[in-house]
Amino acid sequence: DVRKLAFPADTLTTISVGFSTARAYCAGFSNSGTAGYAGGGYLAPGYTTNVDKWLYSNDSRTSLGTGLDIGTSYIAGFGNRGVAGYLFGGFDGVSGSTEITVIIEQWTFASDTHSTLSTELSIKGYELNGMADSGVAGYRIGGYNNVTYLTTVDKLAFPGNTISTLGTGLSE
Repeated sequence: DVRKLAFPADTLTTISVGFSTARAYCAGFSNSGTAGYAGGGYLAPGYTTNVDKWLYSNDSRTSLGTGLDIGTSYIAGFGNRGVAGYLFGGFDGVSGSTEITVIIEQWTFASDTHSTLSTELSIKGYELNGMADSGVAGYRIGGYNNVTYLTTVDKLAFPGNTISTLGTGLSE
């Protein structure tokens, strides 16, 4: 199901159009005021590449023609209002195994076209968090890499999509 929390009354409803395929461990991003997107995730027995889009004006859903390059789950995302949305990190199902990725993928909102950035995250991780200050930067925060919980914070600067790692990360 897809649930809608309407502001400012904070009323919760289930919209009539759900995911194109059932899945768990996906991530989303928003083009504020226009549409919300959800991509990737796990659908037994594997990972999905699907990216779905819901228009806020009428709660309708379409599936984008180009999804993730590789099926990925436990990913994170953020959006840069009016420009692009991003999904990054997580597990991918390369060669039938589970690998942790540093890949950042982008969808341009004007055309919903997809590209994979040459810029990568500073460290492999999954169960990440993402947030953005539209027009300024998006942030990849924390996560896990099968060895340790991550305290690093990566900053993807808009425009230009250049990445840096903040000197002060998360406290443990």
